[in-house]
Amino acid sequence: ADLLVGEDAGHLGRLCRQLARDLASTPAARAAVDMALHDLLARHLGVPLTTLLGGAVRGMVTSVTIGIEDVETTAAQGTRVIVKRNR
Repeated sequence: ADLLVGEDAGHLGRLCRQLARDLASTPAARAAVDMALHDLLARHLGVPLTTLLGGAVRGMVTSVTIGIEDVETTAAQGTRVIVKRNR
């Protein structure tokens, strides 16, 4: 990404805000560059990425991905996820 040429990965917060503006219409590209910047900074500092992010996590809540389907199938999959989580 030309917008990162000559930038210092140590300015991660500013760079991520810039990515949010400049790559707003391409969230997958934004996520890929964001992850690469975090990895680059951790490597530069000589620490594991988990350390950079605050240490090991024993568990976390995550989202559920529903595949791209027709509207009816997608709605049915979403309903099953909601029902399963609320049990």
